[in-house]
Amino acid sequence: MDEKKYLFNLISELKDPEDIKIIEKYQEKQQKLGAWVEGIFPDQFVDEKITVPDTISNKNKCVSELIEQKKKNIEAIKAMGEYNLEFKNDKFDLVEDYKDYPKKWNLKIDLDVLASTLNFLEKKELNEDKALEIANLEGNQEMLKHRKNLGYLPEPITDTKDLSKLLIWAASEKPEDIIWKWLNPFNIFEFADIYNNLDKFKKLYNTINENQNKITSNILAELSDYIKNDLIFNETFSLTTGYAIRGWATDNRFGINIENIKDDYKRLTATISHELFHRLQTKICTTIGQEQSFSAITSGDFKNEKDNKFYEVLAYIMLEGSGEYITHQFVENKEENLEKKAVEGLELLNETYETIYNKGEIDKVDELLNKGLKSNGVFYSLGEYLSKLLIEKEGKSYLGEILEKGVGSFFVEGLKSVEKKEFEEMLSIILEQGVIDYQN
Repeated sequence: MDEKKYLFNLISELKDPEDIKIIEKYQEKQQKLGAWVEGIFPDQFVDEKITVPDTISNKNKCVSELIEQKKKNIEAIKAMGEYNLEFKNDKFDLVEDYKDYPKKWNLKIDLDVLASTLNFLEKKELNEDKALEIANLEGNQEMLKHRKNLGYLPEPITDTKDLSKLLIWAASEKPEDIIWKWLNPFNIFEFADIYNNLDKFKKLYNTINENQNKITSNILAELSDYIKNDLIFNETFSLTTGYAIRGWATDNRFGINIENIKDDYKRLTATISHELFHRLQTKICTTIGQEQSFSAITSGDFKNEKDNKFYEVLAYIMLEGSGEYITHQFVENKEENLEKKAVEGLELLNETYETIYNKGEIDKVDELLNKGLKSNGVFYSLGEYLSKLLIEKEGKSYLGEILEKGVGSFFVEGLKSVEKKEFEEMLSIILEQGVIDYQN
């Protein structure tokens, strides 16, 4: 596509050249709808004003400014390394001859949100009732609930009415709105990406829809190698759209904002497997009391507040790291620099221990925990490395067994598997501190 010609024609369609100035207000509009967070990505025409295309010369200048802004946006997204900007156009290659898995395991892929969103954007009817109906679909409601429950997103956080407004905006055919969608795939809650690649997303939908059984069966068969107890579950996975968040989960279901991954089917199956494994962790891991949840698994039952905090950090490393190990059974380059990153994770764990017990600064631990978990950080690597060693030593099903035994068993047996001084020292610390539920 000749971008200059495309943009020149678009701005020529403006009813009034001054209409281009509305773009300077659009970032603020997005923020009010919960679809923008300041400081994460480059501002778009907030401080820099856009030239009004009222002459041929100014049209060309306006086009240049738009192209330069898009370049900044794309470079920022690439620097994240977490978002697929392009479709891979890969063939769907999951095998048919997958292994058996327990008959009482059931996983459903919910495509209602994706199908309805694609249909709405294609028809461009700007129907408020229909937009609200889509926003109220269960997949969207759970996705919005996840955003609200995160606790760290700045207000305002997108609600049902906001989502319906974003859908209508995303379907708009006004030249200034089309330009805004062209500027950044993250715009309008990332509906801009879907609008600009509608045919490719429709093909993606059809491929997933036609291969649902292959996807779910491959995932369940792989996971059944790691969990050998009498587990029964019925889970739903939704494909949705959402700004700046790839995966999400609530008590009722889990999902992925599909624009992040597009047609990278290996990554899709890896993400579903990772999130499903987290849900299975809540069913098999040792907890305090009757509640089975992530928070229950990470909660210690010690009299000392310091012990409870250290236990929480250890639990998160176990949960996220073992989940990451599962992820990497579906994607290539699964062990790149894993040991090096695991050592860095151990160093951060030592710093966390020092902060809790020697400095007594418990209020600073969450910051260290977030540092270790942020963007699949070094705590993921430490937990994955220990998971890998345990499996190499005892077999795949041992991972499920060790998770059932609890945090203490995971760390004691995992650390014992590493013949390195720093790992041996951490093993001694954990055993001496007594913040474990160790079962031999």
